[in-house]
Amino acid sequence: MYIRIVNDHPEEYSIDQLKRDNPMVSFPSDISNDILAAYGVYPVKLTEPPMKNPKKDIVQLAPVFINGEWCQKWGQTTISSKEIKNRANKAVRDARRDAYLPMSEQLDMMYWDAINGTSNWVDHITSVKAAHPKIP
Repeated sequence: MYIRIVNDHPEEYSIDQLKRDNPMVSFPSDISNDILAAYGVYPVKLTEPPMKNPKKDIVQLAPVFINGEWCQKWGQTTISSKEIKNRANKAVRDARRDAYLPMSEQLDMMYWDAINGTSNWVDHITSVKAAHPKIP
């Protein structure tokens, strides 16, 4: 990850962008940090994001200059209780979707349940719903 300093503000940048912005320059295949700095471009030291918290979103912030190098910075934003519930319900929907048998198999179950007087399809649906209950 690289940044370019524009008006004293770091902006995400790439080596490809540097080459597109300077088409008349023949850059070496391994561009040194000194050459990058001559174009206002600097490498960013990548850091681990904070631990995931179900009540917060992790966001990448602008890099900061610490001890002579640019470092990746992370922040967290609080999620509303409504959004937490929406995400939980989406997780339930996704889990149910993955647990249900394909529709063709469900239709076949329904057919054979009607022929045989069984309840395999209802049992399958009930077990999926019980394993992945909706959030009240």
